Amino acid sequence: MDSFRGLSIRQLYTNLVVDLIFILYFLDHSEETNFTIFISAIFAPVPSLWKIYKVSTFKKKEKFPYFTYDHSLHTDHETSEYDRIATNFMLKSLVPCYIVYIIYSIIYEKHVGWYRFVLSSVVGFIYMFGNI
Repeated sequence: MDSFRGLSIRQLYTNLVVDLIFILYFLDHSEETNFTIFISAIFAPVPSLWKIYKVSTFKKKEKFPYFTYDHSLHTDHETSEYDRIATNFMLKSLVPCYIVYIIYSIIYEKHVGWYRFVLSSVVGFIYMFGNI
C-alpha cells in the first residue's frame, strides 16, 4: 500500500500519546492491574509506531533534536485540512469539559499526590470522552 490517502496524522499521534498515558497509568496502579491487561497495554503502541514510521520521512540532523520528520509526501492536502478543522473544533469543545472534570476530580476524588492526580485525571477524561 503506497497511498495513505485519508489517513489522519494527528490521530496517529493522539493514539500513540493515549497508549503511552495508559502504560503510565497501569504502571502507577500495578498492584491493581491484571497482568494480561498490562501486557496488552505494553504492546498497544506498536501499531501506532509502525504507522507513523510508514507515513513519515525521518532525517538525521547534527543539532538538537537530532532528527526531523515530514509527513507531506504521504498525506493528502485535503485530508490534512479537514483533519486540522476537526481537531480545532474538538479542542475548543473538549478543553472546557476537561477543566470541569479536573475541578470535579479535585472536589470529589481522593489523590495520593500530584502525579497520580494528573495521571488519573487524564485517564478519567479519556475514559469519559473516549479517544475521539
